Amino acid sequence: MSLSVMSTAALVAGCGTVRAGDEPGASSPSPVRSAGTTTPAPSPSALAALDGAEILRRSSAAMSRLDSYRIRGVIRSPDDTTTLNVFADRQGMCTGTAGLSSKGEFEVLRNARGSWVRPSKEFWQSTLAQRPARPDETRAQRYVEGKYLRIERDDPRYEGVFALCDLIEDASQTRAGGGTVSTVGETRINGMDAVKLEITDAGAVTAFHVATTGEPHLLSTDRADPENPGQLNYSDFGEPVRVTTPPPELTMDFAGPAERPTVQPYPGGRRLPGKEES
Repeated sequence: MSLSVMSTAALVAGCGTVRAGDEPGASSPSPVRSAGTTTPAPSPSALAALDGAEILRRSSAAMSRLDSYRIRGVIRSPDDTTTLNVFADRQGMCTGTAGLSSKGEFEVLRNARGSWVRPSKEFWQSTLAQRPARPDETRAQRYVEGKYLRIERDDPRYEGVFALCDLIEDASQTRAGGGTVSTVGETRINGMDAVKLEITDAGAVTAFHVATTGEPHLLSTDRADPENPGQLNYSDFGEPVRVTTPPPELTMDFAGPAERPTVQPYPGGRRLPGKEES
């Protein structure tokens, strides 16, 4: 199971970061609309009067001071559409969902006691459909559907999945890179006063909305790249992230050495049929 978050990270951090989806011959999906409803704001602000690069610097610093926030949005590529809604903090607490239009959705949980992922039925079915399923895999699917799979935090097999929980670090590194920054003007987005910036880099334009009231938090990003368009919204700044450990009856333990991907018994939980303890 894997999920690439390269496009998401690039949109979070802005231009000058890794660019995904640059394969030759890739088709161009329709661009996404703005990352929220915007209306003009009549009164000027001190932040909007600054140079665009300075606004980005202050926004990056403000996001770095936050202990937590939520990221929610849609990223499109020539082959797939990724949706996500992740709430995380810098202590490792994380809860949210992500989905691929070609596979289905899954839920992620992470707290001090462990990490869990719960794929949807559609996700399991699409994963098994990629190759002929063995009889034991088909039988095992009935046991794992609807269950949280406990994963070792450093398990490389699930690195792409739990990289979602680390996106909170990327918005703290917002920068123009080699792009050109321009200030579009003041507006309102999602009910908040903001200044809109645009960064043009290699033909792709990314719009940033930065709050002009209170701390200059990043409110949204909207990337109009013909190959990897996407939009993300940010909210719940500094709110506590509470993650409840799944109950044993809904948990199956997939933790173990990467070279031995067997399902181990979870205390109080269930074990997959046909798997022996070692």
